[in-house]
Amino acid sequence: GPADARGTKAIIDQIAHREAREASVLTALRAGAEDVASLVETVYTDVPAIMHGLAADSVRSILISLERRGVVQLDGDRVRDPG
Repeated sequence: GPADARGTKAIIDQIAHREAREASVLTALRAGAEDVASLVETVYTDVPAIMHGLAADSVRSILISLERRGVVQLDGDRVRDPG
């Protein structure tokens, strides 16, 4: 697509959006969500169901990042607290 005229602001906005999604995933995990599907249903209420496959990919990316930081442990699409 065309270049975004907002430049650095566009990148800052995207990072903030990702950080907000990560925070929502953590909140959903603390509330009892245990797998990618339940996280998508809880976190991506603003996304049409037809897009939930892509949302699941995004959740998996977030979970991989959290796992690398020792925040969660993954077993396929299941998630648990490493504590």
